[in-house]
Amino acid sequence: FDIRLSPNCWRANTPRTACMSERLRILLVSTQFPFPPRSGFTQRVYQLARRLSTRHEVTLLSYADPGINADIDRLREEMAVEAVERAARSVAAKRIVQVVSAPSPTPFASRTVHSRELQCAIEDLAARTRFDVIQLESSLLCVFRLPRGPRLVLDEHNVESEVAERVHASEASLSRRVFSRLEYVRLRRFERRWWRHASGCAVTSEREARIVHRYAPATPVAVVPNGVDLEY
Repeated sequence: FDIRLSPNCWRANTPRTACMSERLRILLVSTQFPFPPRSGFTQRVYQLARRLSTRHEVTLLSYADPGINADIDRLREEMAVEAVERAARSVAAKRIVQVVSAPSPTPFASRTVHSRELQCAIEDLAARTRFDVIQLESSLLCVFRLPRGPRLVLDEHNVESEVAERVHASEASLSRRVFSRLEYVRLRRFERRWWRHASGCAVTSEREARIVHRYAPATPVAVVPNGVDLEY
C-alpha cells in the first residue's frame, strides 16, 4: 500500500506511473502497542509500520500498558516511538461511559479509545514535525482532533459497524440489545462519514473494499490482506 503525495495521484484517471515516490513523514496512531506482536491487531500494525519505516520516516504513537519500557526501547530500534501510558479501565468506568454516551452521536467504541493525554500527544508531535500523512489504525480514532494539512489514511482492521451488528444479534439481555443496536447505527454513520473524508483506506479483504467503495466511491481503497510467513 503505497502513499503518493502528488494531488494528481488521487485522481482515478491518472496512471500510477505518473506518480513519483517520495520519502514521507508518517504519523501512525494505534490504540494498542504493537510490540511484541501477540495478537492479530498488533501483528498487522507492527508489520505495516515496520515495512513503511524502510521507505519513509515513521513515528508510531500508541497507548502502552504500564511497565513495558523494554518493549518500547526495542521498537525504537526500528522507528521513532511515542507511548502514552494507559492502564485498563475498570468495568464500572466502562459502564459510566456507556451511560454518558447513550444520547451522543459519537460511538461508545470511539469514546473508549479517546483520552486527553493522547490528544495532547498528537498536538505536540504535529507542532514539532510537519507530517505528510497521518495513518489511523481504525476509523474509531477519528474521534481525535487532527492537524490540518497531512493526508489521512485509515487502516480498517474491521468494518466496525458489522461487529456491532453481530453483537446486537447475539445479545440476550434487552437493555444490551437496545444499546448495541444504537451503537451499530452510530458506528455505521461514523465510519462511512470518515471513509468519505479520508485520502485513502486500507482494508483486509476485497469484500470490505467493496463496502467502503459503495459508501465512499471517491476514496481510494487498497486491499492489504493479513497473512502468515509460511516459511517461518
